[in-house]
Order: sequence, then structure tokens, then C-alpha cells
Amino acid sequence: SDDQKEELSPGTEETLIAAEAKLDAAMAREAQAASEAYAKAVNDLANDVITASGIKSSAYTAATAKTFETAYNAAVALLKDGSATASQLEEARLDLSKAVSGLKAKSENTMTVKAKTATVKYSAIKKKAKTIARKKVLTVSNANGKVTYTKKSGNAKIKINKSTGKVTVGKNLKKGTYKVRVKVTASGNGTYKSSSKTVTFRVRVK
Repeated sequence: SDDQKEELSPGTEETLIAAEAKLDAAMAREAQAASEAYAKAVNDLANDVITASGIKSSAYTAATAKTFETAYNAAVALLKDGSATASQLEEARLDLSKAVSGLKAKSENTMTVKAKTATVKYSAIKKKAKTIARKKVLTVSNANGKVTYTKKSGNAKIKINKSTGKVTVGKNLKKGTYKVRVKVTASGNGTYKSSSKTVTFRVRVK
């Protein structure tokens, strides 16, 4: 019957209320700590991404640059993802840090360029232009990457092919010695940097 039901003593009820309050407080502290950890993870990764954004991948070997770009892009994507967890953000930060540390700079290009003097007979260009092989005016050795040639100065009748380095002497160029300044560039590759050297070769018409 109702008369037989036990009633909680005032002391017992107060104890339960106090326990619930402590539990609520503990949960609140845990939530706050998780929120602060998440905010810190976001801030730390964002700072690392900002720093890494100044790195030029082209200055590093292809393999290490690819690893860096993959880690960097993953970190950026995670920062934009509102559902990422603090642990995921921390892991992305670690991956980015490892990728940055693993970057290996490209080696200096080993290209050497030596200018020469080519001789052309006036009779050979009196009525038509004449083409001279690149090796007659320039010796290019140990170049890494595609080599291109850009004329910087010299007689307008003397032209150089940008891709092959072949020199064309225009018809009826007067006898004499002509200086031609040319910039030779090796584009570099996944291991070596690009490099440019400017030299002056001569064409003698006699």
C-alpha cells in the first residue's frame, strides 16, 4: 500500500542532487576541453599551412615536391571541412611537417657553354642565306633539361633558331667579323635547377 512505500530521507535526496551537479560540471569541463583542443588544432594547422604556402615546389626534387603538395592540399581541404575532428587535424599537421622536412633541394645545373668563331665565305651568301650548325658557334655540354637559345644583340642579318641553336647568316652580308650575344638556357628537370648563361660568339665573313 502507499503507506508502506519508503521515502527518501532529505539527506539522501541532497546527495543525489549534488552527484548530478558534479556529473554535469564534469561533462561541461570535458566539452570545454574538447572545444579548446579542436580550436587549437585548427589554429595550429592553419598557421602551418600559411607558412607552407610560401614554399616553391619547383625548387625541390620532383619526388619530394609531390609528397609536399599532396600533404599541403590535404591540409587545406581538411581546414575547409567542418566535420574534421581534432585528431584528424593533428594528423594532417604531422603529415605536412614531415613533408616539409623531407623536401630536397634541386642540384645546380651542370651546363657549360663555350662560344666559338664560325667562318663563312662571302661567295656562299652573296645570293642566298646560309645556315651554320650550332656546334660551329657554340659548345654546350652537360645540360640538364631542354636547351633554348635567345639572341640578345648582334647584326640583324644573323639569326639563331630558338630550339636548335642553328645560325642563319642572311644573304649579301658584307665581309667582316660580327659579334652575336646569345642567352643559352637549360630548363632543368626533376633533379636539377634551370640555368642560363650569356656568351658572345663570332661570325667571320671573308
